[in-house]
Amino acid sequence: MSKIYHFRVLIDYNDADVFRDIEISDGNTFEEFHIAIQKAFKFDNKQMASFFMSNDAWDKGQEITLMAMDFDDGSTSVYMSETKINDMVSKAGQKLVYVFDFMVMWCFFIELVKISKPEKSKKYPCVVKEYGDAPEQYSKKVKIKPEDDKYLLKNIDVSADSPSDDIFEGFDDFEQYH
Repeated sequence: MSKIYHFRVLIDYNDADVFRDIEISDGNTFEEFHIAIQKAFKFDNKQMASFFMSNDAWDKGQEITLMAMDFDDGSTSVYMSETKINDMVSKAGQKLVYVFDFMVMWCFFIELVKISKPEKSKKYPCVVKEYGDAPEQYSKKVKIKPEDDKYLLKNIDVSADSPSDDIFEGFDDFEQYH
């Protein structure tokens, strides 16, 4: 007989308390859980995502990916579509981190609150509690850290001492080709 997992899914958003409680069958896949989270927060399903097994400090452990991925060390990932929730989660208190849209890094902190028997009148997965207003999916912007600039501007001197036009030195004028 299947069991129902009651997860609390908290989105990391502007220090606001925004969460959804989702109930899902332990035999559902992580891909079905991924879709349930998307619906619960009214996000579209157009971006990559991964679940990570976690500990009490929310450190990321084993990754469960949306798509097949091979790593440099020759290992492969565990796939959401092939992995049932009860393959990785089995007791109340277990934690997961769910990352959606790797460009802006929507981060969700998930905890299995309780395990119960299914109710015949409910269709699973379902949202059983909503708290706070979910952010708009595309409201979060990509942030480039100063240390990331070294990759973008590797060989260009853009210091305050150098005129900005110097970076185009050696290039022909575009207009001469029209």
